[in-house]
Amino acid sequence: MHNFLRKQGIHYSIYVIEQQDDKPWNKGLLYNIGAKQAIADQFPCLILHDIDLLPLDVGNLYACLHEPRHMSASIDKFRYVLTYDYLVGGALAIQTEQYISVNGFSNRFEGWGGEDDDFAGRIASKNLKVLRFPRELSRYTMMLHRQEQKNKDRGRIMTENKMHYHKDGLNSVEYAIKSVKRNRLFTIIGVKL
Repeated sequence: MHNFLRKQGIHYSIYVIEQQDDKPWNKGLLYNIGAKQAIADQFPCLILHDIDLLPLDVGNLYACLHEPRHMSASIDKFRYVLTYDYLVGGALAIQTEQYISVNGFSNRFEGWGGEDDDFAGRIASKNLKVLRFPRELSRYTMMLHRQEQKNKDRGRIMTENKMHYHKDGLNSVEYAIKSVKRNRLFTIIGVKL
């Protein structure tokens, strides 16, 4: 990522949040932890980025626009086709103030699935429109990895969350920091949920 971002001539820092406990993986909670650190470091733009994706076109700017931007709308695993219109997972650019206003991600989704669609609902609830660059600029490759176990409760949690976005998210994230390794261009934070 550093070679790619260096070509764009932008000021950035990468936060890698590693879950270091035996609890089920929780992407939304990990995103909230990373966002809290970036907010504390006064970054006005957040790029929420799955670690298994790599951008293929340097024209896909790692910067925020006036509305959230779904950056990874075209992934090789899905034959470079957007699988559904409200998809925001993979890589998303969002202004820090917008992330705060939607209360970040839900902390309730354990395992794989539901957290990105719930986040799309949070974005829509604030009348924000998700933008996308043309397909050619939004191409990513997905690295092979073992998929986390599917969250069988994701549909129920999404339904329950719709009326309570303000109660669960960035404002209610709970975790303990186990380690912080700061480098010039990236920070690795080990957390216990």
